Amino acid sequence: RLEQQISMQGSATPQAIAVIDGIDRWTYAELETRANHRAAQLKAALAAHSASEAVIGVALPRSGATVEWLLAILKVGSVYLPLDIDHPQQRLHTMLTDARAALVIVAEGAELGALPCPSLSVSESDIAGHNDEQSEALPPVIGN
Repeated sequence: RLEQQISMQGSATPQAIAVIDGIDRWTYAELETRANHRAAQLKAALAAHSASEAVIGVALPRSGATVEWLLAILKVGSVYLPLDIDHPQQRLHTMLTDARAALVIVAEGAELGALPCPSLSVSESDIAGHNDEQSEALPPVIGN
C-alpha cells in the first residue's frame, strides 16, 4: 500500500526530500508528520458523521498540501475521489452522490454549490503549505 511505502521510506531516509512544491520542499519526516495530523482531522470528521473507510472527495488545487491530504486519506483506510472544481456543480454533486462520499475536502471559498455530504474546508495558507502552529491546532471546519 502506498501509505505504508511512504512511511517505510520516511523511516529509512527521513531527511530525504519527498515533496517539492514551488519553493517549498518537504522531507519524508515532514510529510509523515503533516499527513498524520491530517489523518487525525479526518478521523474526527468521519467519526462525527458515523463514517469510516469511506470515499472522500478532494476538491483542492494541485499542491504539496494536496499530497498531504491524499496520503492522510489513505492512512485512515479511505479512498479519495478527485474532483475538478471547474466541472459544473451538478456533475460534482452527481459524482459525490454516486460514490456515496462521506466527506469532501474543499478549498476555502470554492463554489461547489449544495453538496450531498459534509465538507471540510481547507484554508488558503494550508493549501499554499504555509501552516503556522496555530492553524495546525485548529479543528477541521465541517459543514454541509
